[in-house]
Amino acid sequence: IVFELGDVYDGMRDREELRSCVNEYADLLTVWVFNPTVKAEESSSNSIRAADCDIVLMNAGTLPDFQRKIKRVFCNFMGVGV
Repeated sequence: IVFELGDVYDGMRDREELRSCVNEYADLLTVWVFNPTVKAEESSSNSIRAADCDIVLMNAGTLPDFQRKIKRVFCNFMGVGV
């Protein structure tokens, strides 16, 4: 149900929900965005951890820096130049 309306879902917080989606969608790629300047949430509000995801992206710079990083990662996966 999560991906019936689109290809991207932001804000999932439950590890079992993530595992269910990964099992249901074979080509699902999970991404954890990490910002070291933001305090980690309590496990009671978010049971998903970086280790549960396929890719971890560091977001410690500016918005344009992060946008360039996302573009590089996407182009790398798609096998095209930036």
